[in-house]
Amino acid sequence: EAVASSLRVSTKPGQVQCVNIRSIAAAVTCALLVACGTVGPGQLATVTNTYTEAAGDVNSSAGGTQYDVTKLVTRRIDNPPFGSYDTLQIEVTFAQNVVLPPPGSVPDISNDLTVGIGLDTDQNPTTGTPLNCPAGNGGNGSWPGNDYYVLESGAPGQERLPNGNFVVQNAAGTAVGEAVVSVSGKVLTMNISLSTLGGDDGIAEVRGWFGNGANYTDCAPNPLGSVVTRK
Repeated sequence: EAVASSLRVSTKPGQVQCVNIRSIAAAVTCALLVACGTVGPGQLATVTNTYTEAAGDVNSSAGGTQYDVTKLVTRRIDNPPFGSYDTLQIEVTFAQNVVLPPPGSVPDISNDLTVGIGLDTDQNPTTGTPLNCPAGNGGNGSWPGNDYYVLESGAPGQERLPNGNFVVQNAAGTAVGEAVVSVSGKVLTMNISLSTLGGDDGIAEVRGWFGNGANYTDCAPNPLGSVVTRK
């Protein structure tokens, strides 16, 4: 049985007007699309990997703040527009509150945190360059195969950027972008666009050294360990 496509409604006493139901439905649909926008792909679930390290494995001979890593977390994140991973997030928790140098400056020699993180984005130890771990806490050694670095130190070109972020360099030492930085108490968070990492998928081996402006104090994980955010 056919469904009626029009409806007779009264507009004034004694008058009847025909209204097209299909037209009403089309208008409502159009209004909803304008109000809500086109629905795109759903957001991909964040992929998280966590490494927990025992407290106290620092370079005990280091002067100043002995920054001690207790946890290293990596995440692959899908930000709007949804449908693909676009950010690698690195979150480092310390036993001490994090103090960074002011934007545009180098770390204080005793209190400000320094950071050297290596990223093996192709998971190939024969490419890239090595990152040394000179913390002197039983974890001395090096990680091979780093394709990119996140750096904040007193070395030339590694000072904290004027906008407060950290520089990202490739294996040749060329600045290719920035890691967006935030601090909350004992937690340092860095967000890196995957476009900065050459369009990588975010599955990278992450490892690094940490210290103050005068000394290396801890590495996480100790060589040759890495945190890898898998699929």
